[in-house]
Amino acid sequence: MSRQLTEKDLSVSDLSQIIHGMAIPAFVIDYRHTVTHWNRACEKLTGVSAADVIGSQDAWKAFYPEKRPVLADLVVDCSIEDVIAKHYKGKYEKSVLVDNAYEAQDFFPNLGGGGKWLYFTATRLMDASKKIVGAIETFQDLTKRKEAEKSLRESDRLHGVIEMAGTVCHEMNQPLMVLSGICELLALKISEDDALYPTIQKIDAQVQRLASINHKLMNVTRYETKHYPGGKIIDLDKATSQ
Repeated sequence: MSRQLTEKDLSVSDLSQIIHGMAIPAFVIDYRHTVTHWNRACEKLTGVSAADVIGSQDAWKAFYPEKRPVLADLVVDCSIEDVIAKHYKGKYEKSVLVDNAYEAQDFFPNLGGGGKWLYFTATRLMDASKKIVGAIETFQDLTKRKEAEKSLRESDRLHGVIEMAGTVCHEMNQPLMVLSGICELLALKISEDDALYPTIQKIDAQVQRLASINHKLMNVTRYETKHYPGGKIIDLDKATSQ
């Protein structure tokens, strides 16, 4: 026979064990902003032990170098969005899943060796009479994903430059061939005693030098684009006509 879950079925002690055993980093504050729970995952994420914060109003110390409210503090205070935006401008949004809850992303330079990117959510906790008794804040570490995204962007930019360099090489190749042909033709038309002959030789030497550099650069860009998934040499005529 089924029955409804009552407060007796799930005691305060049980709730503490559930929060403490969660794989998701989380902490709980009461309506006075006092930390009541700080689970193992939160200890691992922040490097701050539960013993150092439980019973205090110092949740901020795990995340910020100076005293300021964490998102859970603002939720407990029923802060209007202007107040939340003051601390998390452009980094937060109202939850579409839970009323009176907010989500945010931010970089915390004090966490870990080089800082951490966190996605965090704060939700009000209410009793049976809808009175606010506290708030819970949970975290997700986005650092590895952010680093992967950054690496991908940098790789894309690098290969974009390589592809464009390949395009320039192809575009330079034709005029260099034309200049080389003109120099050869002029050298055949005039004698070696002509005053212009040394100048033509110098011009031809510079054209050949540029052609050699262009050829080497073209080989590099071909190699890079061949070994980059989806890589290709851009057709400048097609690219500029679109």
